[in-house]
Amino acid sequence: MPPLVARAYATAEAIGFGADGGVSSCLPGVGRLLAVLAAGHPGGRLAEIGTGVGAGTAWMASAMDNASTLVSVEVDPERAELARQLLADDPRVTVVTARWQDHLPGLAPFDLVFVDGGYEEHLREDAAIRDAVVDLVRVGGQLVLDDLSPRPPGASTGVDHPADAKRELALRHPRLVGAELYVPGAAGEVGGTRSGALVMTRTS
Repeated sequence: MPPLVARAYATAEAIGFGADGGVSSCLPGVGRLLAVLAAGHPGGRLAEIGTGVGAGTAWMASAMDNASTLVSVEVDPERAELARQLLADDPRVTVVTARWQDHLPGLAPFDLVFVDGGYEEHLREDAAIRDAVVDLVRVGGQLVLDDLSPRPPGASTGVDHPADAKRELALRHPRLVGAELYVPGAAGEVGGTRSGALVMTRTS
């Protein structure tokens, strides 16, 4: 694990924002996926919605090259400040205390956007939010959503299992091609709660 990431997780655990359930940090397996994608955009422009205390940010920063930049937006001032302290020595990374809707669209398009801010409710309720998220990414760029749990076959259409807003965005949006992935947990298990991610490429 990169040292910067280890420091982020230590901070998260210290304030009860750990990566093992509830409101928490980016899971390590998803973080490694983010690192792979970040490394695949030399000189890239990266963004994150929902910094937390900087775990996902640290995964991407640890893998991207020196010509890349990353801007991360967090609405909670205390968490944003902890992330800024974590990343203070990295001029490639900017942590902003704001709503993403107020800050990121003016900086778009990005090569990679990680949505880690619990925006499922917004995605479900407002089609304009869905399009705004897609508009953050350039054509050919990637969009990543995490905190996905496996669902039984047919769950997306049943009354007891309403359509999942994240899956609807990733797998049905006309300007995206997406895939649902599950990364191994600490014990090597696959398919646990919150262990999944949706990775999308914008096509138009």
